[in-house]
Amino acid sequence: MGDNTDFYLNFPGPVQFIRPGQPLYIQLADIFRQQIELGKLPAGARLPNLLQMAAHFDVARVTVRQAVQMLVAEGYLTSRQGRGVHVASSLPRKIFQSMHTSWQNLVKRIEGASVELLEAYDTTSCPLLAPWQLEPVPVYRYMRRVHIKDNIRFAYIDLYLDKDIFDRAPDRFNATTVIPVMD
Repeated sequence: MGDNTDFYLNFPGPVQFIRPGQPLYIQLADIFRQQIELGKLPAGARLPNLLQMAAHFDVARVTVRQAVQMLVAEGYLTSRQGRGVHVASSLPRKIFQSMHTSWQNLVKRIEGASVELLEAYDTTSCPLLAPWQLEPVPVYRYMRRVHIKDNIRFAYIDLYLDKDIFDRAPDRFNATTVIPVMD
């Protein structure tokens, strides 16, 4: 990627940032992270300089610098004075999922996941509401489940879903994660 042409091919058209929303550097870091995880920015790939990326994404240079610093700290990028910014040779082991993301990126990340349903029943109470003093719905579908993607169990979930919403697609809610179904 000597001239960085391939870098820009990964970002066709203008990137749509959500304004107001998460800080722009977090949104930009999420875009880069996703491209790295998908292999579109391969290990060792050199990124353009901060000014070039700022111009391309129509953001301030400090926004790009903060996004790069965040990804360096996470282990996705390396940065050395005089050598530029490169995609790390090996990606960090993910022990948690960052939730600094847009709804669309969250849907993309979790697509293809399946669930192992451990327990399910209807209930009129949701103990999670009390701390926020939220109004309950008449009936919830309670589900205890494990989420699985690429044969890796990545989440253990206690879920209380409005029964009216559950009844719109019960087979899908029982077979996959809630977010793509809700989308």
